[in-house]
Amino acid sequence: MYYLAIGYIGYIELLFISTGLILLFFEAGSYKKQRLFKEEKIARILGWCNCSIGIFTFLGYWVYNYFL
Repeated sequence: MYYLAIGYIGYIELLFISTGLILLFFEAGSYKKQRLFKEEKIARILGWCNCSIGIFTFLGYWVYNYFL
């Protein structure tokens, strides 16, 4: 059965992945230059968490649409 679904899941995936990459490349890099090592570590952890959530959301949504 095919139906038209309007949702925001694609935007949420893109938002999580893009904010994770921004945290990893820009935020953590600026903290490293300023020698703020605790903040750099937190920025890297949050960046990887955001990227992981975005990827798992994408995979989960793909599996949901493909199999159901």
